[in-house]
Amino acid sequence: MTVEEHVEARASVEAFEADYDNGMPPMPVGGVHGFLVSHITELLQSQLRAANQYELYYVLVGEVGIRFDKPYGADIAIFQRRQFPGGLPTGFIKNTVPLLIVETVSTYDTVLEVEKKFMAYTRAGIGEFWFVMDELNVIDVYRPDSPVAKLGLGDSLPYSLGFRLPVKDILAR
Repeated sequence: MTVEEHVEARASVEAFEADYDNGMPPMPVGGVHGFLVSHITELLQSQLRAANQYELYYVLVGEVGIRFDKPYGADIAIFQRRQFPGGLPTGFIKNTVPLLIVETVSTYDTVLEVEKKFMAYTRAGIGEFWFVMDELNVIDVYRPDSPVAKLGLGDSLPYSLGFRLPVKDILAR
């Protein structure tokens, strides 16, 4: 296989796996989105390290391909390492529910896209997911059988693994 053939084959696989209803790959996100994903990942990893729990979890970042009813790309997903006895898959993660998903809602996201992810994550039984809305200085926290928690800059986000993150620290640039 030539380099060109490999690139073409890879692009068609990526386009297929990124199909969110219409066959088009997602819109690239901007610098603020990239910074927030990196920053939140660092905060989560440092909290896990401080609690001596880092070796128990995978903190995955960067449009993590998760397949429920169809493929979804999560900004951040945390899984227990024991969920992958053979190690992480090289492709989409299938039939494995993360403990936490974090989505940073960017200006490119439509209300419909966010709602579709909300419905998919709810149906899949994800224990906790956050929608981080930097432009509004708000984080919506969803947990099963609980009302949605809308947290602002003066609040702390209690994470189910036992630590709290101040919203102002999460949204700090």
